[in-house]
Amino acid sequence: MIYSQRVTLPARARWIDRVLGIAVGSLVTAWFLRREPEPVAVEAEATDPVMAPASAVRPTTAPIPVAVPTTGPVEATAPVPAVGVIAPVAARDAADASREPAEPRRATADATREAASADPPGDAPTLPLPRMPGDTRLSSSARFDAATDAWILKAAFRVHARDHHVLAFYRKALADQGLAVTESEDPPTADGAVKTYLHGKSARVHAQVGILPRTDALETRVWILWRSRG
Repeated sequence: MIYSQRVTLPARARWIDRVLGIAVGSLVTAWFLRREPEPVAVEAEATDPVMAPASAVRPTTAPIPVAVPTTGPVEATAPVPAVGVIAPVAARDAADASREPAEPRRATADATREAASADPPGDAPTLPLPRMPGDTRLSSSARFDAATDAWILKAAFRVHARDHHVLAFYRKALADQGLAVTESEDPPTADGAVKTYLHGKSARVHAQVGILPRTDALETRVWILWRSRG
């Protein structure tokens, strides 16, 4: 009996040691399996939609808390750049295409107007208003406006006379052409000169005579605009 007890006791101790070793090994293995992956590596793979597919981001082991926020933004933001780029480009192309037909019509209208203006009906008429004695012509021009079918005559003069004499002369000249005459003024300039306008109007003629005296010399400037329809 004594011999059998000395043999049985070491056998039981070895059995207990094996059980404890298996339990410790299981705990260590479970601890290693439950370790979370490195956050830097997971974020790099999840935030790079070109180098890593969506399946590489999903966890292959037990559920990991870091896998939930990384998979959502990759799937939600992947189609956004394609929609944001294609839609404005397509809308702009459609708008450009809708505006293209208007260019030939505008060019045709401009060419027609230029051709009509370049080929007026007959020679340019002369300015029908008389010239004040002692004046000097500074400039003159004549142009046919095809849009209104009217001749536009312009002239500028310098007269050595007082402005009230010039006003009286051109008021009578406009009335002699059968025009209804009205008068208006601009505010005084810095040196105190006042520019006066005589407006003449009839069924086919619109005229304007601007008169501005100089304050430092006996001189008056005259600008005439004459528009007559054919």
